[in-house]
Amino acid sequence: PSTGTAVCAGLTLREGISVVEALRDTNRVQGIDLVELNPSLGNEQDVNTTIASSLEILKSICGYKRSGNFANIKTDLFETLKN
Repeated sequence: PSTGTAVCAGLTLREGISVVEALRDTNRVQGIDLVELNPSLGNEQDVNTTIASSLEILKSICGYKRSGNFANIKTDLFETLKN
């Protein structure tokens, strides 16, 4: 949520991590540029969610294997709207 260019129905965190894991598994990634992260936008919960999501993506590219779910991080716009 703390981004300058929010996209309705964009990738969920799980989808983003899957993309990053697929790229990582090619063994061809030499760098990563995480863009559109702006902690000056949004409230404290938005900033915390964005930072936590960003860290999960960065950890994934570095080899971290995820397990479980990310129920504490609201990443899906439609799920957020339902609640």
